[in-house]
Amino acid sequence: MLETGPRTAWVIGWIDRMAAKYGGVLHDRETGRQWDWGQALCRQMYGPDWYNQADWAAADDAPDVPAEAISAAKAWESGGWPAWAEQREPRHA
Repeated sequence: MLETGPRTAWVIGWIDRMAAKYGGVLHDRETGRQWDWGQALCRQMYGPDWYNQADWAAADDAPDVPAEAISAAKAWESGGWPAWAEQREPRHA
């Protein structure tokens, strides 16, 4: 079994909560791409080409996600949607 740090475990729960509340795919209004919630968090942290960024690659190799990812995810979950993200209404109250 893959070992994960406590922040990684928290982000996995966040992904599940956001997908359940808003659906599994998020539209990027700037690039026209679609992201799942984990990718969207990377997009928020590292920019639209996050998968080509050295900072993301280093974080991806780390045993736990950066603390800044938790802050970004909490802000998003509290209603602070990024400007690039197409905001959605919750699926259910």
